[in-house]
Amino acid sequence: MRVLVTGGTGFVGSHTVAALVKAGHRPRLLVRSAGRVAPALEPLGVSLDPQDDVVVGDATDEASVQEALEGCEAAVHAASVVSLHVRDADHVLEVNRRAAELVVGGAHAAGLDPIVHVSSLSAIVPQPEGTTVTGDVPIPDPSTQGPYGRSKAAAEQVARGLQADGAPVVTVYPAMVMGPHDPHLGEGTTAWRNVLRGLMPAMPPGGFHIIDVRDLAALIAAMIEPGRGPRRYLTTGHHVSASHAVAELSRVTGRWLPVVQVPVGLVHLGGRVADFVQQVLPVRLPLGYEAITTLTSDPDCDDGNTWTDLGVHARPLDDTTRDLIRWMVAEDLLSPAQAGKVVAADG
Repeated sequence: MRVLVTGGTGFVGSHTVAALVKAGHRPRLLVRSAGRVAPALEPLGVSLDPQDDVVVGDATDEASVQEALEGCEAAVHAASVVSLHVRDADHVLEVNRRAAELVVGGAHAAGLDPIVHVSSLSAIVPQPEGTTVTGDVPIPDPSTQGPYGRSKAAAEQVARGLQADGAPVVTVYPAMVMGPHDPHLGEGTTAWRNVLRGLMPAMPPGGFHIIDVRDLAALIAAMIEPGRGPRRYLTTGHHVSASHAVAELSRVTGRWLPVVQVPVGLVHLGGRVADFVQQVLPVRLPLGYEAITTLTSDPDCDDGNTWTDLGVHARPLDDTTRDLIRWMVAEDLLSPAQAGKVVAADG
């Protein structure tokens, strides 16, 4: 099938393009800069025709979206501003909501089937205590969410409105996405890099979910099946506590990583202070309030039906961690010493 992909030069998007090609589909990218296509895709073994497979434009521009949709049979909307920094709040909300309206809504108007909307776990949490989170939980009260969560929830309102009318919109809710070949160093990659570089001496209590970007891409490619109607898939992968995550980084590298756990109340206070500092000074700190509350919320998630229905198996978290570290060393984002025995074993 001819599949439009927005966000195809981003982390999830680029791996999704590679998975679509492997599955026999023909991707067409809507990108803001043609110069980003080759650096994002060539490391994944993908080469596209710049004339036929790439449309330069913006997912928030209606004319660009309509041009990109022409001739396509399905769509994957992965374009999103992913930021948990308080200074980006207004921009994140406007872009993520508008892009969903134009791409997901435009794809439905053009008769595409399926239309995969890459949402986020942040769109559907927090939930009331005791709730097991699946793809069918209600959208939370916006007052309980941070700016990024509200932006994804606003986009989710668009997708669910179309699903309620029977549109073949397939929503996927990833948790923290990790793995190699992250073109723009997302929040998860940056957090792990900061721990390994000694720039994150403290972590909050609680836990979170991690999915390998390659597994997520394989799941999205498996969703490209017409005629199945609206569906929702939670893709949360492996659950780890913050302390266990650091312990695993220490184990695979063979390094002592002096990261301490601090009380949740103190962590939340620190997040609010960090947000205030970032609003008044031109600095970007490793964690702000939304990032910290995301790390400490630790929702109970069940994505078992996703893997069964789509026939994809999650790789071990150990593989994800090692491959990410190897890639960061290859890209000079970590030194061999910081990678420890991961690269020593390769040598």
